Amino acid sequence: MVLGKPDVNAVYEACAPIEAAVHRPVNPIILTPEEFAAPPAFLDDVRSGPAVAVIGELPSR
Repeated sequence: MVLGKPDVNAVYEACAPIEAAVHRPVNPIILTPEEFAAPPAFLDDVRSGPAVAVIGELPSR
């Protein structure tokens, strides 16, 4: 999951070496901070799991 308004191509390029390292597809989801703050069930499920900052800082939980 990527928060903000990144360059979409850069996000997919950043995922490629991770896919190679973990031998699994990486499907990034790009959300604005407002979308991240919304209460859909999918995000509740994601928020309840572990988080790893790849670039930048994790948002406050």
